[in-house]
Amino acid sequence: MKIIIFLSLMLSSMLCRAQPTTIVLPVAPGGLVHQYALQLKDFFNSHFKNVIFDLKPGAYGSIGAAAVAENKTERVTLLMGPVQNWPTHPLLDLTPVAFMGTIPGVIFVNSKTGKSSLNELIHSSKKSSISYGYPGASNNGKLIEKIAQARGVSQNFIGVPYKSGVAVTNDVIGNHIKLGVSIPNNILQHVNSSTITPLAIFGPSRSTYMPNVPTLKEIGLDVAKEHVYYNNIFLFANKTSDPKEIERLKIAIKQYLESDESIEVRKKMDIHFGKFSILSPVDLINDIISQ
Repeated sequence: MKIIIFLSLMLSSMLCRAQPTTIVLPVAPGGLVHQYALQLKDFFNSHFKNVIFDLKPGAYGSIGAAAVAENKTERVTLLMGPVQNWPTHPLLDLTPVAFMGTIPGVIFVNSKTGKSSLNELIHSSKKSSISYGYPGASNNGKLIEKIAQARGVSQNFIGVPYKSGVAVTNDVIGNHIKLGVSIPNNILQHVNSSTITPLAIFGPSRSTYMPNVPTLKEIGLDVAKEHVYYNNIFLFANKTSDPKEIERLKIAIKQYLESDESIEVRKKMDIHFGKFSILSPVDLINDIISQ
């Protein structure tokens, strides 16, 4: 009888280890966060042995965040993506694991406007109001508000939230809105075809994709706590996951993200770290959700 129980426990343990570790991505397929996750798959597989990505877009990331928060087992389930204003609290309902990098944002217009600088566009708003689009899941609408306030023209800018940066780009091209906010990766092909003109980058540094486009700081529009508007990527775990496993994961992530291989991947993908620490995401998350 004891042998049967022992073999049963061994089999149960083996099956548990064989089960894949799920990494939930609260984003649509094909976007930069999804691409970044795929670049990290070899690392995650080397740590967990068996990893699957589960894309759960919708409700500005709330669906994916809730799926991880609802896992009440010790098995690790991960969430990788930006922090939004979820009903699920990113610190109370989830365990922050690491800061994975930030994607610079870009402010742009249809090239037919003839505007080549953000300051020029702001000046033109005194004669005619400016409608601008931004992904509703981000804080980037507030960024434009801050910029307009800094120049004393906030009443001349009208914000329109969209489901995605791609939708924003399409409506700028179609002249449905005058100004767009997205990430460089979403508009690069249109910049190369001279359909869209990028006006400014907001992020720790200039974009790898658009090295000639100045940052907000460089054009004198450095707004307070600009980093809260970046497209920051974090890694979370379910709150009930094994703490020892999370500590091992943190050490492994730090070693990998500091490796030459990882740095080269991020350079190609235009993902930066700025002044932020890989293993100290809590203060940054608090800063973002307090806005």
